Amino acid sequence: MEALRGACSAAGTAWPDDARFAALLRPSLVVSDYAFEQWRRRPALLARLTNDSAADAAPRAADLRGIVDGAPGELGARLRRYRHAHSLRLVARDANDLASVETTLSDTSRLAEVCLEAAIEGVESATSQRREPPVGRDGQPLRLAVIGMGKLGGDELNFSSDIDLIFAFGDPVAHADDAESALARIGQRVINLLSANEADGFVHRVDMRLRPFGSVGRLALSQSAMEQYYQREGRDWERYAWVKARAVAGDRAAGQRLIDALRPFVFRRYLDYAAIDSLREMKALIDIEVARADRHDDLKLGPGGIREIEFLVQLTQLTRGGREPALAVPGLLPALAAALALGAMPPALVDMLADSYRLLRRVENRVQMLRDEQTHRVPDDAFLRERLAWGLGHENYEALAEILFATRQRVADAFADALVPSRPLRRGPRAAQFAQAEAVWRGALAGEREASAAAALDLDAGTLDALVALAGNASLRSLPERHRVRRDRLMPALIASAAARDDGHASLPRLLSLVRAISGRPSYIALLDEQPGARERVIDVFARSGFLAAQVVAHPLLLDDLLDERQRDRVDGAADARALRAALATQTDAMDDEPEELLLALHEFKLGHQFRVGLDWLARRHSADATAAELAGLAESLVAAAHELAHRDARMQHGALAGAVRDGLLTVGYGSLGAAELGFASDLDLVFVYDTAMGAQATEGARPVEGSRWFARRVQRTVHWLTTPAR
Repeated sequence: MEALRGACSAAGTAWPDDARFAALLRPSLVVSDYAFEQWRRRPALLARLTNDSAADAAPRAADLRGIVDGAPGELGARLRRYRHAHSLRLVARDANDLASVETTLSDTSRLAEVCLEAAIEGVESATSQRREPPVGRDGQPLRLAVIGMGKLGGDELNFSSDIDLIFAFGDPVAHADDAESALARIGQRVINLLSANEADGFVHRVDMRLRPFGSVGRLALSQSAMEQYYQREGRDWERYAWVKARAVAGDRAAGQRLIDALRPFVFRRYLDYAAIDSLREMKALIDIEVARADRHDDLKLGPGGIREIEFLVQLTQLTRGGREPALAVPGLLPALAAALALGAMPPALVDMLADSYRLLRRVENRVQMLRDEQTHRVPDDAFLRERLAWGLGHENYEALAEILFATRQRVADAFADALVPSRPLRRGPRAAQFAQAEAVWRGALAGEREASAAAALDLDAGTLDALVALAGNASLRSLPERHRVRRDRLMPALIASAAARDDGHASLPRLLSLVRAISGRPSYIALLDEQPGARERVIDVFARSGFLAAQVVAHPLLLDDLLDERQRDRVDGAADARALRAALATQTDAMDDEPEELLLALHEFKLGHQFRVGLDWLARRHSADATAAELAGLAESLVAAAHELAHRDARMQHGALAGAVRDGLLTVGYGSLGAAELGFASDLDLVFVYDTAMGAQATEGARPVEGSRWFARRVQRTVHWLTTPAR
C-alpha cells in the first residue's frame, strides 16, 4: 500500500482517501501482483477504481473511437493501455465479489472483442490509404471476418488466455488470390498489434492453429474455400472446435454466414454417437501430454479438470445438436441450460457440471490474475497458495485443496462413465448365448454357417443364410477399422439378445434388415454398440411390431426417436390437431421457399410424429381412440401445411385475388379423417370447395389468371405436396 502511495506522490497524483476505495483496493492486492504493478506504473488509474468497479463500466463498442482515433503509430500503445485499465477493473470486481464467474468471463471476452475490432479498424484505415480493398460479389469492399474459437467463441475467456481465432472473408468478385493476400496482410498486422510484447506489456496473445491445415495453412480463406476444406478434410476434433465458433470482430455478418454454412459439418442431422470415438482419442492424447509434462494438478487438462467438463457438454451437443438446435450454442453454461430444458442430460449431472465449472474457472482465473500469466496450475509456492485461498474466502489452502479434490473427483467419475460403455452380455446369465452368437457371426464373416452354435440359439436355416449374406455386405465390410470393431461387438449382441426372447424368431430377420439399412451410417452402429438400453428398446419394438420395424428400416432417421430416452418416459397426452398445426407451421415458416427442403420437412414431421404415436400405442400409453384421433390430427396438420404452401406458391406465381379478404378455398375431410378415426395406413379422402363469387375474379400479379383456375392450381399443388415422395 505504501509503495502505491509513493507512486502517487511521485507522479503528483492525489491518493484517493475514502473508505470505499480502501475496501476495494485491499482484496485486489491480495489477489493480484499484476494489478499492483499496473497501479504502481500508472497511479492515475487508482482514482478510477471506485467508478470502474461498477457494472456499467464494462468494455463496450463505444470505446472504439477513443482507441482508433489518433496517431496510427501509437495504436498498439493505446490498445495496451485500454486492455490494462479494463483488466484492473476485472480484478477489482472479481476480488470483491462484485461479479459472478459468468460476468467476469463475459466481460473478459468483451474486452478482447473491443481490442480486436479496434485493431482491425486501425489497420484497415491505414491500408486503405495505400491501396483499394478487394471487392466482394455484392459490390462492397471485403473485410476480414474474425471467428472467435475456444473460450473467446464461448464468451467465456480467461483473464490471461490466448485468443483462438480463424480469419475468413466473403467470396471475392474476382482475383481470389489477390483478395486472400490483401486480407491475410491485414490479419497478420492485427496479430502483430495484439501480441507484440513491449515494455508496457501486450494486448492479447493470438493463437491461429485452429485454422484449416493449422500452423502451415493460409492465414485467411474465403467462405467457399473454407467450406471445401471442411467438406474434404474436416476432422472430428475440428467439429469439437467449431462448436464454440462465434463471429467476434470485423465483418460479423460474413463470419456468421460461414458458421451457418458449416453447421451441417459440426452438427449431424441424426443422433451422432460416433462422436464419442473422437472424444476418446482426443482425451488419450491429452492424457499422454499431461503424464509427460507432469501436469496432473492442471485445473484445465488434468483429471476431472475443465477440459473434461467441456468434453462432456460438447459430446451432448455433437450427439444431439443436429436434431435439437437449442444445443448448438457456443457457451458451455448456456449449452448445459439447453440440455437440462430438453432433458438431454440428467438434472443432477447438469447441476454438478455447472457448479464444478464455475468453481474451477474461478480458481483458474484467480491463478491467472496473480501475474497475468497463461497458466492453469495452482502455484507451487506455499505463500502464493495461501493468498489464493484467502482471496477465495478460505481459511487456508488445505481447505481449498480439499474442495478442489472432491469437485474434480466428481467430474472425473462422470467423464469415465461417459467414456466406458457397458458390456453386460459378456458376463452374467447370457454370457453363454453371447459366446455362441460370436461364433455364429465369426463364421458368417468367413462365409461359413456355424450350424451347431446356430442350433444352440434356435436359429433356423433361413436366418443363418441371411446372416451370411449380411456379413458379405460391401458397406459393412468396407467400414473403417474402428467401426468394424463396433460391428463385430454389435452383431453378437443383437443375435444373442434376440435369441433370448420368445418372439426372437420375428425380431432377428427385421434386425438384420436394419443393420443392412444403416451399414453406411457408422453413427447408428456406434449408438447401438454404446447404449445397451437403447439396443434393447430397438429389439423390443422390432419383435412386437412389424409395421414400426419396417418404418425404421425404410427411414433410419426414426432411430433417433426410438433411441431417445425421453421418448421412453413420455407420459404426455395425445397432441391435438391445433398443437400439431402450430408446431409444423413454426418449422416451415422459418425455412426458405426451397420446395425440396419444405417437402422433406413435411415428410420428416409426418414420419417422426406417426412413429412416436406408434410407440405410444405399443407401450399402451394411449388408447385406440386416442391413437386414431392423434393420427387424424397429424393428417389435418399436414393438409393445412400443404394448403398454406400451395397458397404461398400461387401468390408468388399469379398474385392474390383482387379485393380478397379471405382465403376462399375449403378442404373437407371425409371418411376416417372426417370422423377422426384414422389408422396408420389410411388414405385421406378429401374434397375441395371454393367460393364461386371469388372464382369469377382475377388475380393481381404479373401473370394474372381467373379465380377458378387459380383455385384449381392451388388444389393441384396441395395434392402434389401431400403425395410426392421425398427423396
